[in-house]
Amino acid sequence: CSTWWASSPAHVRIEPNTKVTFDGDAAAQLETRAALFVELGGVLMQLGRLADAHHVLQQARGIFAGSAEEVGIMVAISELCIEKGHLDKAIRLLGSVPPGSRSFRKAQMVKADIYLSHRHDRQAYAGCYQALVEAEDNVANNVLLAEAYVRIQAPDQAIPAFERALQLNPNDALLACKIGRALTSTHDYRRAIEYYEGALARNSHSVPLRHDLATLYMRLRRFDAAVRVLEGHFDNGEEKGEGFDSLGALRDEVKSLVMLAEVYEASEDPARQAEVLDSALEKQRHVVERVRAEDATIVREEAEVLASVLHRLGQQAEARRHVEAAGASYLDGLRACPTHEDCLLSAAALHLRRGELAEARTQCETLLRVGGSRAGMEAATCTLADTLFLQDELADAMEQYQSLLGENPNNYRALSKLAELLPRYTGTLDEVQRLIDRAASADPRSASHAGLNYCRGVHARCANDPAAAVRYFNLARRDGVWGERSLEAMVRVYLNPGGGNMWEDDGSGDAAAETQRVVQKLLGEWRAMGAAEQTGQVLENHALLLTRRRADIDRAMQAFMGMLDEDRESVPALLGMSTAFMFDGAQQKARNTLKRIGKMQYQQGLAAEFEAAYLMLAELYIEKNKFDLANDLCKRCLGYNKSSGRAWEIMGLIFEKELSYTDAADCYERAWRLDHEASAEVGFKLAFNYLKARRWVEAIDVCHKVLRQYPDYPRIKSEILEKAQASLRP
Repeated sequence: CSTWWASSPAHVRIEPNTKVTFDGDAAAQLETRAALFVELGGVLMQLGRLADAHHVLQQARGIFAGSAEEVGIMVAISELCIEKGHLDKAIRLLGSVPPGSRSFRKAQMVKADIYLSHRHDRQAYAGCYQALVEAEDNVANNVLLAEAYVRIQAPDQAIPAFERALQLNPNDALLACKIGRALTSTHDYRRAIEYYEGALARNSHSVPLRHDLATLYMRLRRFDAAVRVLEGHFDNGEEKGEGFDSLGALRDEVKSLVMLAEVYEASEDPARQAEVLDSALEKQRHVVERVRAEDATIVREEAEVLASVLHRLGQQAEARRHVEAAGASYLDGLRACPTHEDCLLSAAALHLRRGELAEARTQCETLLRVGGSRAGMEAATCTLADTLFLQDELADAMEQYQSLLGENPNNYRALSKLAELLPRYTGTLDEVQRLIDRAASADPRSASHAGLNYCRGVHARCANDPAAAVRYFNLARRDGVWGERSLEAMVRVYLNPGGGNMWEDDGSGDAAAETQRVVQKLLGEWRAMGAAEQTGQVLENHALLLTRRRADIDRAMQAFMGMLDEDRESVPALLGMSTAFMFDGAQQKARNTLKRIGKMQYQQGLAAEFEAAYLMLAELYIEKNKFDLANDLCKRCLGYNKSSGRAWEIMGLIFEKELSYTDAADCYERAWRLDHEASAEVGFKLAFNYLKARRWVEAIDVCHKVLRQYPDYPRIKSEILEKAQASLRP
């Protein structure tokens, strides 16, 4: 074939009379040559060389004028008009393509896209596909019309078009699936179920139909029906007929078993879930063995399915607190597919919870090296950063989070981690505030982002501003991603707004009743989102303790004891029991229970519980004058959380009892700053120790700050402020 076009940086030159040799008859040669012109025009448009594209296509129009190929050239010219913004001209060109032309379908589809994407005219958009059906009533055109209606959210109009396509091709089970999905999208679930059941009865070995119907039943929480439909896959004897592809059957059975496991998980039947997953695992191992001689891509795909089943088994084992079994499943999954994203992430998270930091770091670094989905890479970076924090590699951890926020300041997963961890490991909120401000300015709609409101709530909670924290968490509480954690955070704020000892507050009367009412309402919403039941029980029983009624304290104790019967090492249950003992006045029992937590290995996921236990035990040691043990526990807490104002406050109490008022004042000053000078109790203690240390000016200054916020705070004026002022007078 001779060269038929040449280009220069400025333009493209076509030689119309150039002889081009093709194999085949004259019509095929003409069609191929026209296709080359269209392809060249398209390439030039993609390169942004619109003038050159126009030159090529106009010459082509002249060359092929009067031929059957002219229509295809006109469609290409209309696409060029769209690129130039000449929409009316493009529509006129496309409208001139006759229904009998080979290019009619493409012309109508291009015109439809103009109406929808540029004119936002949904009726005209659907009309283009209706014209296709009127020109030729076949399966493909009816499917295009139906899918067009689905795209413009008109499923009621899509259903007749799908049904017409199925009428033309009754054996197409995928069309039946599309009709069922369209019916489901209209929320007419009864009609959708009737249709699916009828279609499945007519085509009993259609796996997609079976899975669609089971998914609908799951959505409606009709778990028994979902089980029936999925088990029908294995009861169907026809699937074992002669000539049946047994490898394909194994693959389909694995899919059905995995979905059946999801049903049992949703219906809270872990024993059956594990049984079904074991069966899926066995069958998928057979599939992997069968394809070992196949193409490497097929082998890898089946290995990924095997790793996914093992990952599900690991997740199920974790939910049942079988940590060793979970770790073994993740390890088996990584043997099957060393780069399986979910197994790497879950194994890393499990290692982190167990304090196996080197192993957690290795798994994260592996995923970051081999690459994965964007969400997976973000999760690996977050887990790696958590690990680096615990390994005291603060700079490296910061670099990981900053890299995520550098690419996207509104990456709220990274921002929420920093909002929680930065104060703990740096003892300051300044950097968190800067990152929140940056996220707010990066997106003009960020004020409505649930993720940002959650981060602001965490920041307000750390800043000892419970009212602002509740306000921000409330803005995020109904979000699908951030709602669950926002609701939990709200409950914790209501239970203990000041962060002190619950049993020392006046929880009687209307205030306690109102707190319990609000907490119960929030917990109801939280559970509806699928939150962890044990955490909900812990919080609910803490709310019972606030009433201080004997019956409620006994109920809470019984609940915590029930949790400990299931898991003797449950830190939240042990802490809850200790708190109940304190409400009951049984300090010795509380101390013995807290000692059990003190002997356990610190877990990042239970940081708040561990730190609360350390400080409760420290206060109990102070009552027994065991100041060294109390001081060690406070320092242990500060080693994990440098922003713990409560730890500094307790250390101040130790020095105060030792009559070391200067050291006590230094500790109370740190606590006062970490509480953002918002705690009247800490302010009183700081002012008192300033007075005792003869630092009268500082004492007066703190008294004024407390009284500005709490004008009626008792004793601070008469016992500290007036005495300090008198001491300054000559």
